[in-house]
Amino acid sequence: MLAQQFERLSDLEQSIIRHLATHPGPVAVENLQTLVQPSSRMQLLEGLESLMRRSLVEVNSARYLLQPLMMEYVTEKLTEKNS
Repeated sequence: MLAQQFERLSDLEQSIIRHLATHPGPVAVENLQTLVQPSSRMQLLEGLESLMRRSLVEVNSARYLLQPLMMEYVTEKLTEKNS
């Protein structure tokens, strides 16, 4: 089910999730913007909002982090890809 949900995400949303998965703690928008490099800050915020609506990302003190289940899925996926 997580695989289906992940595959339905836009390229920007997948990129945001991959970057959040590689950071152990919450990440500020400014840091995400340098890592993901969307066309605009507005696009990044829209991507984050979309992920929050899907309950894949949560915000805590203006910092974003993945939900634990999605973190586990993406970490496994990245590990498989690098093997």
